[in-house]
Amino acid sequence: MSTRVLSVDKAEFALSPLLILPPRLELRASGQAATPGWTNAHLEPLFDEDAADTLTSLEFEFVATPPDPGELVPDVLTSLSATHTFKNLPLAATNVVILAKTNQVEIGGIPEPIRTQVTAFPFPNLPDPSLFAAFASPARTDEATGLPPKRQGTGKSVRLSFEEALQNALHDLKAQPGEVQGSDILHTTRVVSITTSAGGFAGLPLTLEVTVEDTTHQLS
Repeated sequence: MSTRVLSVDKAEFALSPLLILPPRLELRASGQAATPGWTNAHLEPLFDEDAADTLTSLEFEFVATPPDPGELVPDVLTSLSATHTFKNLPLAATNVVILAKTNQVEIGGIPEPIRTQVTAFPFPNLPDPSLFAAFASPARTDEATGLPPKRQGTGKSVRLSFEEALQNALHDLKAQPGEVQGSDILHTTRVVSITTSAGGFAGLPLTLEVTVEDTTHQLS
């Protein structure tokens, strides 16, 4: 059975890892347990999560599962951390309270830089890249056809718009040298990667990047 950890040291809002699209809002907390052996640390909301977007104050318990009563553990403070991912954005919240056994930590609402990024969504569902592959007869090898190798183009969108990034990638592909034209030539273009990037020394904003690849086919 979960119970409150000894203390909470700090709490902060953050974005989920960039591999997750769309990025989700997280609340992260760190604290101390009285002994080693505590497991399943998590932030337990003391409110209706479905109404989180309308509440001005949110409370969480920082809880974990203690060691078994018969287990011998030393009296050594042990660090714990926990993360809560919001289902609904708490845009109305002006304070968030994390409760532990001996203390509590209170923070304000979502910081403006994070608020700006999470409110840029709803993010459109990314289509399956295979949908962009044209139907064509199997391509012959470059050695057999003498046709140029595959060409690639890359496009970006700081507005996290897939359509914008795709159009920029196709424009970049068109500018690449080596395009072959002809009545017996078919071009197959497919999306080969969808990535995001952010940070660095310059504090670059969250950016969506799409890479497309063009393969030249000679029709039979």
